[in-house]
Amino acid sequence: MRLLITRPRADADRLAEKLAAAGHQAIISPLMCIRPRQVALPDPASLPQTGQPLAALAFTSANGARTLAARLAATDLMAVDPLWWSVPAYAVGPQTAQAAQSAGWKIVPQVTGGASKQVAGGVDTFDVATLAANILAMLHNTLHKGAVLHLAGCHQVGNLVQKLSAGGQAAEKLVLYEARTVATLTREAQDALAAGKCDAVMLYSQRSAKRFMQVFAALSISKRPLALCLSPAIAALLDAAGFVTRTAATSGEGDMLALINQPH
Repeated sequence: MRLLITRPRADADRLAEKLAAAGHQAIISPLMCIRPRQVALPDPASLPQTGQPLAALAFTSANGARTLAARLAATDLMAVDPLWWSVPAYAVGPQTAQAAQSAGWKIVPQVTGGASKQVAGGVDTFDVATLAANILAMLHNTLHKGAVLHLAGCHQVGNLVQKLSAGGQAAEKLVLYEARTVATLTREAQDALAAGKCDAVMLYSQRSAKRFMQVFAALSISKRPLALCLSPAIAALLDAAGFVTRTAATSGEGDMLALINQPH
């Protein structure tokens, strides 16, 4: 199959490699670009909002892990507090965990809950709730003192800090990056869609799905590609616009890839 990948470039490149290994052709046209924010990293010995030392890091996206790692790598080694690398790290989902682990953090295994799921009503909050439960269980069991720092983007589903605070764990958030929408699809993607040579589009967020529908409508193309959707909320948007959709069973990459081989 020829598949249109709309993920940010770093994620798109990794996904394209997996698709190629499975015999598929990828057309990369990111609809979001990741831009680091120029914010100062806090002193991990005393976080600004809670005044407590850093006890753990929490990542809800691979972009958060990559952005923090890049910031630390760009800082003078003598100025980087080793606490940044020595505290445990928690991640929501296998992709985020892999990104954080590759950057050098030790990921705490999940101890509660099951596979990531999408909740009814369109908003995916299960992952954040499960992550909060894991952090609370582990920190309470090991008697860690200090605060959890959530590394996040500007657009964040769920409120991890609120859930942790409600469970009695000090926490705060640092917004490290922004996912900005891209004006249009690449020329390659536009030509493939216009020629009917794009079999499916892979959509991983409601923001990117909405952006895809906008740019697709502007192209005035009658033939719609199959929409492979990470969640029911994304599928609902595409269904309403007249696309045929398939929805992943969970928010794991494997289930998203499994949609490609589902029978018509």
